[in-house]
Amino acid sequence: MRKKSLLFLVLIVILVVALAGCAPTVRLSDIYVNHAELTEYDGARLEGKLPKGFNIAYGFNGSDNPFFATHSWVVVKKGNDNKEVGIYDYRVNRWVVGDETNLYYEIRKNENFAIVTDSSSATPKVVNLKTLQSYNLDRTVMGEITIPSTTSEIFFVRQNDIFKIYDGVGYITKIDQYIKTDDSNYGTLSTYLSVVDDYIIQADSNTNIRTAAIYKIPTERDNEYTITRPNKKAIFQSSSVFTSYLGNDRFYIFMQDTAYDNDYQYTIGNQKFKGKVKIFDAKNYEIEKEYSDNKYFKNIIFDGNEQLTNAYGDLKISVNDVLKAGYKIVTSGISINETSREAMLDQFILDSNNEIVLSLSGKFGTDIKLNKDRVDGFSPLMLIFIDGKGFSPNMGMGSIRLLNIDGTTAFEKQGLYQNLFYNNDSLVCQTNIAPLDKTLKSPLRYGAFDMKGKQIVDFTYDYMTPFIGEYAFAYNIYLKDEPNVRYSDIYFSGDKWYKPDGKPILDEDLNRAEKIQKVYRVDKLGNQVEIDDVAQTKRQKLIFKMGAYVSVDKSSNVRTYNVKTISGKKLFNENFTDVVIDKPNLDDVTICGTKNNEVYIYTLTSSTRGLPTARTIHDVIVPSVIIGSLALASIIIIAVIKIKGVKSPTTEDKVNK
Repeated sequence: MRKKSLLFLVLIVILVVALAGCAPTVRLSDIYVNHAELTEYDGARLEGKLPKGFNIAYGFNGSDNPFFATHSWVVVKKGNDNKEVGIYDYRVNRWVVGDETNLYYEIRKNENFAIVTDSSSATPKVVNLKTLQSYNLDRTVMGEITIPSTTSEIFFVRQNDIFKIYDGVGYITKIDQYIKTDDSNYGTLSTYLSVVDDYIIQADSNTNIRTAAIYKIPTERDNEYTITRPNKKAIFQSSSVFTSYLGNDRFYIFMQDTAYDNDYQYTIGNQKFKGKVKIFDAKNYEIEKEYSDNKYFKNIIFDGNEQLTNAYGDLKISVNDVLKAGYKIVTSGISINETSREAMLDQFILDSNNEIVLSLSGKFGTDIKLNKDRVDGFSPLMLIFIDGKGFSPNMGMGSIRLLNIDGTTAFEKQGLYQNLFYNNDSLVCQTNIAPLDKTLKSPLRYGAFDMKGKQIVDFTYDYMTPFIGEYAFAYNIYLKDEPNVRYSDIYFSGDKWYKPDGKPILDEDLNRAEKIQKVYRVDKLGNQVEIDDVAQTKRQKLIFKMGAYVSVDKSSNVRTYNVKTISGKKLFNENFTDVVIDKPNLDDVTICGTKNNEVYIYTLTSSTRGLPTARTIHDVIVPSVIIGSLALASIIIIAVIKIKGVKSPTTEDKVNK
């Protein structure tokens, strides 16, 4: 009995060790969001409408977005007057700020509050958009108002040398514009403020920072008419200071100091530096850890709603579209070669414990197969995955490396490319076609590869969208008075500009030249068909987004508008007197159409949208190392049982014993 019990114990230990020893490492599919393929729109869902005679207030504060991300609200104007605005909920047909007869001269907003004024000289009023309660700012508060972000719950009012801090409820506290290390009248002038969780980061600039301070936003409100300030502040000073938030009241402070002679840690170019990290526990107001390292972070993006720039029709892409919950990206950092002491630019992905799981250089994190020579010509780590393929939409000029979700390479292409976007088994991008003997007006052209790297569309277009369905939208720019002269093909040689046929152009003629766009529907064989019904704004900008464009019918005296897919299918059974495409992102596009002097708001829909197709073995089965270990453990158990003749005790065996 003892031998059998011991044998079973040994078998259990073997199994546990086999399973524990082969735990899977982090994979790209664990880190990155894998989006479904963007498919053709085939319908539109009515979201609501505006009151009769009101329009959406585009450009109400310069270039502010009139829509809200978390509400079915929009900033509206009466008629075409941009100076009288309010906020309207188009789904439930109610006014949020203002009404049909009481509108405002100006609205500054984010997702949590709106700051409104009746006239250019009026005292601002703050509306809490969660409770719709409001209050007036003090009449003396007529300084510069700053809203840190779209999700910030506070805003700043600069008044002389003071920043007053408010939220949707009222005044909180104030801080000096000068970052002071003591109670003297001297300090470092600050021009930059940001907010993370319950903390304010104050710095002397947003670049080349030498001094930074961290304040805890008080939970108890100060008296607005006394010179009170937050009790606790932490000040960091160095040749350069980089402050990032890690979450849970902790900050990562990278301090880079200029070094001389041989007393340095690393070099960047011909300059010598020393680096140091301080982990600051802001809750307990103490330095938790201080150390030097062979890697440093300059900028950790904590806010997942922060948006990325890209070249595709104002498509909105945020960090949350890139990384799964719990992961953060270091968009700027350095890795140090400890032998040569040279520092190279690097990027990092951090997990919820702020440990590196992936680095662009490949020196840190898990052993994800991002290929050798990871930095040379490789995209940044801010990757978008669509249907199992990863690319960087805001990549600078470099070689292409399209990734599979398991980290292997789908294809790579040497050369200089940028503005990548993969969809529907094809990669659209831009390259430089500048000839050696002349300087083109615009040498950057768009083309496309298939998913294996074969070129399917020549690099000939001034602009090209990704393929949605079987087609892409593209255009070239021509001179209006000479429609056969392509503007981007005009070249400079010697001291003059020339047309493609070699005829000279006077500088003043070129500066005055009006331009037109010729628009095309392009298929995956490189064939093109000209589209002649694309609507334009008053400034001759084409009205389109990824997968759809506004079409115009010019056949009657009154122009009417519709929305079409790139393949040419109408999405509405009725025509509008005006259409605007707005708020595009990876999931939806908003359409605003006017008929009978009323604005209707729709979301384009696609019945073919679904889960991404699994393109890699790692997405559909348990990692092979685990299967192998389980199989090995099973074989050992079976073999030992057979050799020892062990059998499961029956009821009779138990009774006899």
